[in-house]
Amino acid sequence: MFEVTSLGAVVNSIDYTAPLAFDTESTGLYEKTRLAQFYQKGWDKVKLVEWPDELLLQQVLSKCFSVLHNAHYDFTALQQNAGNRWVPERFADT
Repeated sequence: MFEVTSLGAVVNSIDYTAPLAFDTESTGLYEKTRLAQFYQKGWDKVKLVEWPDELLLQQVLSKCFSVLHNAHYDFTALQQNAGNRWVPERFADT
């Protein structure tokens, strides 16, 4: 199950002491982020954010320990769309 919500609502739901599962979908290879997906243990649904602001997304992920699959793609796409060289300090790539 999932729910479409805002990035602000996701921020208010995050337990910053626990790992946060994260993934993105884009409109094409390294193009605009179409969807950001979040899940944390204890949530009853995956939280989906449509058309998230990449800079705000980077700020949120900078505060978390994120778990991603193929993190290089997500981080590179966010860098290109936000126009910076951001990489979060704490993450795990499966």
